[in-house]
Amino acid sequence: MVYLFGLIEVSSFFVGRMLQRRLVFYNELSIETYESYMATRHQVLGWPSEYMKAQLLDATGSRPIPAYPEPGAACVSLYGDSFTFSVGVDNTHAWSNLLSKQLNCRVANYGVFGFGLDQALLHFESNDSDEAPIVLLKMCAVMSIS
Repeated sequence: MVYLFGLIEVSSFFVGRMLQRRLVFYNELSIETYESYMATRHQVLGWPSEYMKAQLLDATGSRPIPAYPEPGAACVSLYGDSFTFSVGVDNTHAWSNLLSKQLNCRVANYGVFGFGLDQALLHFESNDSDEAPIVLLKMCAVMSIS
């Protein structure tokens, strides 16, 4: 019985590693030391860090919008959490890009995964790069009614 449990444990470990490499599971960003984290974190909001901004965002701090790749001149801007950011899909399939195509103008996506409503509002208030005349502050909550 112990051998069976050990075999299941080892198999689970390797299957988990394989799925992690295929980005099925969340991959932590590696930060070597607490000091480097403190040096790169956003001073008010915590994240996104400068590293994350460089990897995921365009020059204005928006998620890249393939339908309108040049930052600036947005007609609408979005603020919120991971649902706003469209975690789990590429830039082409993010709802901000799809909305840009429908509206025939750039919809800047300033959503950040893991943000709360307070952080999204602070992000909006401190974002000097946002020039859109219309702003949507979107938060999703999942409720279960029994």
